[in-house]
Amino acid sequence: MGAQWNFPTIRAFERREVPVMSSHIQIGEIAQGKLREIWSVREFVRENDLDEKTEKQLLALFGSFATKQELVANLERRCRTR
Repeated sequence: MGAQWNFPTIRAFERREVPVMSSHIQIGEIAQGKLREIWSVREFVRENDLDEKTEKQLLALFGSFATKQELVANLERRCRTR
């Protein structure tokens, strides 16, 4: 005999008796202000303790300024463990 599955009913979901794994997000609730900040590439490199090679790559890619989102998305972090 196979395993018995005990799935909740639709009514259980409607009454919120079953935790829901996803929910609707309102666009206005997302704080994008910090990601849209314009940063100096050199300042970003200095504050995040990045090497000179990474600084050259980011400068070649973006020039002197970029948004924090762009900088973080294009960052390759080195391993800091033993």
